[in-house]
Amino acid sequence: MDYLPLPRGIETPFFEVPYLEDQEREYDGLDFFSYPERRGYKHRTIFEWADKIFKNPPAYFQAFLQTWLFWGYLDTVLGRRIPVRDFIRPGKLGSRIIMIAELIKGIDATDIRSRSLKMVGPIYYNLMEPERRPKAKDPLEDNLGAHKISLHTYLTTNKSASLIPKCPLDSRIMFSIGALMEWSLTSEANCPIGDSSNISFEEIPRQVPIKKFKRYSQNPAAICDEPFLVSKFIDRGWCPYDVQSIYQRLNMSGRYFMAHLDRLDPWRRHVTATTFGPFPPNETQESMIKKRLICSGRQCSQVQVLERDYRRAHDDGCDGNRPDTAVDMNDMDKILSDGSFPVVSILDDTVSNGTIKLSKCDPSIPYVAISHVWSDGLGNNRENAIPTCQVRRLSYLIRDLCQFAEDRRVQHFWLDTLCVPPDSANRPALQEMAIMRMRDTYSQAWAVLVIERTISSVNLKDKTDIELMMRITCSPWNRRLWTLQEGALARQLFFQFKDGVCHFESTLDCVQNATGPLSENSLRASIELRAAEILCHRFTTLSHGEKLLYLATALFHRATSVSSDEPLCLATLLRLDIEKIMAARVDQRMLNFWSQMTEVPAEVLLWNTPTLSVDGYRWAPTSLISVAAFSLSSHSVQSPRYIAATRCPRGLKATFLGMHFPLKDRSLSIIEDIMLYNKERKEYFRVQPFTPSMKACNETVSESGLAIRSNYTEHQSRGWFIFAHLP
Repeated sequence: MDYLPLPRGIETPFFEVPYLEDQEREYDGLDFFSYPERRGYKHRTIFEWADKIFKNPPAYFQAFLQTWLFWGYLDTVLGRRIPVRDFIRPGKLGSRIIMIAELIKGIDATDIRSRSLKMVGPIYYNLMEPERRPKAKDPLEDNLGAHKISLHTYLTTNKSASLIPKCPLDSRIMFSIGALMEWSLTSEANCPIGDSSNISFEEIPRQVPIKKFKRYSQNPAAICDEPFLVSKFIDRGWCPYDVQSIYQRLNMSGRYFMAHLDRLDPWRRHVTATTFGPFPPNETQESMIKKRLICSGRQCSQVQVLERDYRRAHDDGCDGNRPDTAVDMNDMDKILSDGSFPVVSILDDTVSNGTIKLSKCDPSIPYVAISHVWSDGLGNNRENAIPTCQVRRLSYLIRDLCQFAEDRRVQHFWLDTLCVPPDSANRPALQEMAIMRMRDTYSQAWAVLVIERTISSVNLKDKTDIELMMRITCSPWNRRLWTLQEGALARQLFFQFKDGVCHFESTLDCVQNATGPLSENSLRASIELRAAEILCHRFTTLSHGEKLLYLATALFHRATSVSSDEPLCLATLLRLDIEKIMAARVDQRMLNFWSQMTEVPAEVLLWNTPTLSVDGYRWAPTSLISVAAFSLSSHSVQSPRYIAATRCPRGLKATFLGMHFPLKDRSLSIIEDIMLYNKERKEYFRVQPFTPSMKACNETVSESGLAIRSNYTEHQSRGWFIFAHLP
């Protein structure tokens, strides 16, 4: 893994990739997919592959797999024979290890030929899946048990839960294979999936124009078992929620990079079920998680703060004994009632405490909108007031930020703690007015300044652009619901570091235009995908349905203390009528949101998530945050794969590619499997009925990249099945 990029200052990776010497021979340089047959691994039944080969794999078979999947893949990608022994070095513990940094360094993008090997990804998926055996007899066994198939077919088309083999290789070796596949796929001419040349951005005054996003293929194994990498995070005190987010939102290069960084929040103590000790009487792990007493992969107890436990933070060096500085509620009432929103005048150093002056925002008053994470202590759930030291700090930071303004006349800022009445103020009408103008608040600001502790505690000057973007996209700020719109609506987005500010768009532009080593391409791909989540609303040529694909991914693994805030955030970003949503009952807000969406992606029918129980909306997810199986990397902007569905009184209408099986005497049972066999390509396809009551549906991916998913409809009794093309 010596070729993958590391943070500045890290010279040596924390793990080495073992080399398994293949006693028989090196890779022969011929066809990649038929290599097992040339090595004597002839066609076998699925049971013979599973029980006789993978159950107790001998050492020579493990060495063969590395020769085939690593060296053979590298040979094929580069189109030339690789002298293996030139890249084997002695390791720290005396074993021999693989070091290919020098080889990768001399490769040009035009040398990469991995497109013909795109379907090698399922091999990695299946090998990394944990072994599972059925509790009941699987119909697939009767259909395939008598047929002999190649090793490649077994590893790529076998998705039956009962037949997935246990990975016989060291997890470090499997990681090296997956990372190599990922690197080659994202390096071949940047591997664009969809054409973004016809995507335009909103005309927003900007200092640096945003480049159009290129679409990259995601890693061949988005979720896999990497115990050595996970243990590295946990041993260094990372929160399980942070680790889960990194694994589900970054590709392999991104996870590898983040594993070499110090903990993002060393001042917090993340207590897990393992480190907590004996639970109190009558408490279980689940109850402890619900009470937010321990951290888990689903939540961080340090970020999900209850109101009664909320502690406000003072600036460094403040003793915390000085009175707060508050706003005048009469001024706020008048400004909001006049149809505008308030902004706060910055303070000079002579002001000790008192009342903050509010001004009515108008186009002649440039201001900075502050975006922050509530758990950092800059909020107040009782009144519109913050410590005077924090007002001074914000004023200082905004004056310093003025160096980026042409006229340097920015003398005001907006902060939700001061400008939105809290629930305890008992001013619901004013609060609704402030929330309904949230879009204008952030979109009209000269800039949005993000102040988040894990970012502001790190020095800016000694970091590369890639590390800055990785820290930003992996920060707690990028995992909260409201901060999504705060960053997405910004004309200019700045992040406050310890020794200066980082301009998000400029830094992203530097990452996109960097002429660094080819080995950085897969990491850049991960950064661009995460940046697209923040900036997706600027794609003006996209429909609401297409934008919803981005938003569904951006919301995944974000959190909010109030679930009913989600439709408000979505409506703000999609320019829907937020007033109607706020007027609805809290439990009806998501229904009201979907009622305003005339078009949605047809893929919503296949999302594995709870749906509304209202006639005509039983297809509609109760939350996009819970769409755990959804992945942006499976879709391209304006790709032919995108299918629009339209809402109608009876539900949702969409047109899919389909197949008709004439059934004369009987209807098809919804639990019966159908196997399709392509004689020319010698491939099997599994078609499995899918009903809304099922939590997930299975699919079979062939070498052609076609996956078949059947969806239960009123036509099923006549033999109709719907299926979709997936990557």
